[in-house]
Amino acid sequence: MAPRVPAYGALAGALTLLRPEAELLGVAVLLVETIQASPVVRSDLIYTGTLLEQISSSLYTISHQCHRIWWIRSSLEKPESTSDVGRALQAAIDQRVQRVEQNWRELLGNVAQLAELAVDFDQYAKVLRDHARHHRLMADGYDMPIPSAPDPQWQYLQEVHANLSAQVGFLNDTAVRVSAMDLG
Repeated sequence: MAPRVPAYGALAGALTLLRPEAELLGVAVLLVETIQASPVVRSDLIYTGTLLEQISSSLYTISHQCHRIWWIRSSLEKPESTSDVGRALQAAIDQRVQRVEQNWRELLGNVAQLAELAVDFDQYAKVLRDHARHHRLMADGYDMPIPSAPDPQWQYLQEVHANLSAQVGFLNDTAVRVSAMDLG
């Protein structure tokens, strides 16, 4: 059986326990909500395509996997005898437990992939905020034609503009790549 951990907020000695499957599902839900609330999703500069659809689909898949693993772990009972039938039953249970543990590791990997995506979205949001600040700065009068003599401030702003444009292009390419990935 899977180890049980005290539920969040439970008093010491309380009988309320949270299964690791439910806890993992809760983490996955929070990660998906974080991604969906990201300014990257609402940005006109970033192509999100089917990304949100796939993230929602992966959450459904994770939920289904958590339920199946919980059900199998909860329904397995040790054989009562050591007869041939009891040993055969124990061997079948051991095989099933091995498959469940493999599925559990894969499920942990899927949720870890969602966590990496949430971190990436946070980084992308920072780049988008810098991009917006840069455009406001340029709109405030620094978007002038090239001066005849090299102006260090103007050159710096042009470099920042090129850098941020490249980063937004990279974000767009990444969003297209991630939306084509199977997260579930």
